[in-house]
Amino acid sequence: MIVAKIQIQQVALNLIRNAIEAIASCPRRELTVQVAKADRFTVAYKGPGISPDIADRLFQPFVTTKEHGMGVGLSICRTIIESQRRSHRRGSEPRRRRDLSVHRASCGA
Repeated sequence: MIVAKIQIQQVALNLIRNAIEAIASCPRRELTVQVAKADRFTVAYKGPGISPDIADRLFQPFVTTKEHGMGVGLSICRTIIESQRRSHRRGSEPRRRRDLSVHRASCGA
């Protein structure tokens, strides 16, 4: 389904953009994107840490760590991933996994 592919691409682009913004101030910038087939990808980067009170709410709407952020990007990503999982469970074809992994380590690590 074309819509599903576009939505997953949007999730990947949002996560990559967030990672690039997070590592912009780091002296050494490391970003890794891994894709396994069309339904699994990982975005891993070393950037500044997120405080625990924000980390617990990061995927909720209007929660942001950015000065000029709206706080909707990760919430939309979560909604897309969850909707894709539900649609595959309801379909007649065997359920396909759409895994999303985001890894972050400190700049100093």
